Amino acid sequence: TVQEYLENVLENGESLGYDGRTIGVNYANSIKAALREKEIEYKEDIDLVGAIWRKRPKIPNEPIWLLKKKYAGKSRKQKLKLLRDELRRIGADAILIVSLDDIAWLYNLRGDDMKYSPVALSYTIVYHEKAVLYRDEESIRKQIVKEFEKDKIEIAPYSQVYEDIEKLQGIT
Repeated sequence: TVQEYLENVLENGESLGYDGRTIGVNYANSIKAALREKEIEYKEDIDLVGAIWRKRPKIPNEPIWLLKKKYAGKSRKQKLKLLRDELRRIGADAILIVSLDDIAWLYNLRGDDMKYSPVALSYTIVYHEKAVLYRDEESIRKQIVKEFEKDKIEIAPYSQVYEDIEKLQGIT
């Protein structure tokens, strides 16, 4: 396994770098657990591929659209209430959602950013009183922005999520 390989090749006190945006928390934790005896320094904010990828295409940002309630089963507002009720039940102040299909379900939104999958590249943070959808606004029609505003969903630039995650520290 990757964990076994790293355990065999890394020496005490060495560093391991990777792009933390592309590795799941559980996977990263399994690597750290395998290496816990070695006092490894982790550098989780390195975009190694981006450093060498010439002519890298832009992140897709195709127009999004909304599903009607009759197709989605529940409205955005109903789904947000269910999620917020669960946040209160477990004593959490917010939730960061990075799974594209979960975001599509929560907001009843669809997109064409990935071939053969109707999702839109985005992140979201849902708080008790508001939600923030991280998606560059030029791909969202004004009418959709207005509908989101009614449900207290703000639109923020896609890359702003990293700054806002930093602000989450200290809340539950």
